[in-house]
Amino acid sequence: MGASILLADDERGMRDMLQWELGNLGHDIKLAATGTEAIAQLRAADFDVVISDIRMPGASGIEVLRTTRLLAPDTEVIMATGYADLQAAVECLRGGAFDFLQKPFELDDLLTTLGRALERRQLRAAAALYRASQAILAAEDPKRLPGLIVEVALKVMGADDVSLMLPGDDATLYVAEASGTRHVVQGEVLAVGARVAGQVAASGDPALIERDLAHDPRFANVPSFNRVRSSIVYPLSAGHRLVGVLNINRVTNPRPFRKQDLELASVLASQVLLALENRRLLQSVAATQRLAAVGQLAAGVVHEINNPVASVAANQSFLRDRLDDLARFDALFDEGADLETLQRARDKLGGKAFVPDLQEVLGQAREGATRICEIVRDMRSLARDDREESNIVDLNATIRSALRMAGAELRRHAAVETRLGSDVDVLGSAGRFSQ
Repeated sequence: MGASILLADDERGMRDMLQWELGNLGHDIKLAATGTEAIAQLRAADFDVVISDIRMPGASGIEVLRTTRLLAPDTEVIMATGYADLQAAVECLRGGAFDFLQKPFELDDLLTTLGRALERRQLRAAAALYRASQAILAAEDPKRLPGLIVEVALKVMGADDVSLMLPGDDATLYVAEASGTRHVVQGEVLAVGARVAGQVAASGDPALIERDLAHDPRFANVPSFNRVRSSIVYPLSAGHRLVGVLNINRVTNPRPFRKQDLELASVLASQVLLALENRRLLQSVAATQRLAAVGQLAAGVVHEINNPVASVAANQSFLRDRLDDLARFDALFDEGADLETLQRARDKLGGKAFVPDLQEVLGQAREGATRICEIVRDMRSLARDDREESNIVDLNATIRSALRMAGAELRRHAAVETRLGSDVDVLGSAGRFSQ
């Protein structure tokens, strides 16, 4: 792809000649007859290279150089003059010029210098992308990844507004992270197919919007915010599965994105996609590991449940036998038994201890059933996923739950002593704490 070049020179013949020669090589050439015109164009658009004469009406070439370094530090500047002196050359190079050419120069010399300038710009862009990729892929905290992606995109793409949208439920996208001028709100939900991001998500084709939406027939049905000057909307897809959408905007920056920026966004998007997929796999592995932990505890849990189940079963059998005795005692009343017979039958049931015995057995059965409920609740807590909402949690209760779950295994290897403080309520997930 040809480069975007700003040619600033007050000699019309020089402008026409270089525009012809460089245009034939596929470069996009913009012309400025004065330094003031060159500075105005620098404020309105991005260029890969600026070729500027030093002496021009209005602002000088040195001022063009300084403005370029201020507005577009990655743009290379080649200075040229027919009145060369050592001081001017030193001033240009100190100001950040890529090279200094003396007129009249051979076209081949200019082309060689231009090629080296473009190569250095590409190397600088590649280095910035490499650093961005390293930062994204090295993120240790999965929860910080969306914020890091937005932060890197702002810097690498020269944007002032970036948002990352991820798939939600029922064919929707939600804003996972937004930064910059915040023309979107974090957490905002958008249907796939709606607005620009939704249409890009549905089609799978990236969109370069160089000016307002009104100038782009693809999005004629989308209401314009009138705040975004230029955008790159890039879908993140793994095969046919939508992973997200990266929205890169210039709101306050008047210079529109170019096709070269779309290529840069393509490389960045591939790294973002890789990082998001890595995060998904890590979360899947973590969930699998939690389920594996549940499986490893299963044998111990069976042992833990066996005891209260056996207690409930034994107490239930005892109660059934005592109820049979009570039914026989009740039959004596129907038969009209005398008081002495009833007394002997009552003594046989256990006398005054009969009812307290029944109450004690019922209590033991209740304790066994409660223990079984606790074990089931602990198992459910252990198997919960990361989406559980945070609540006020008694940390002591989660410690006891974890000890109950691991109790059978722990007793084979160690004695556990607990010293639990009071009033240790915290904000979080009881299941995650227990895990």
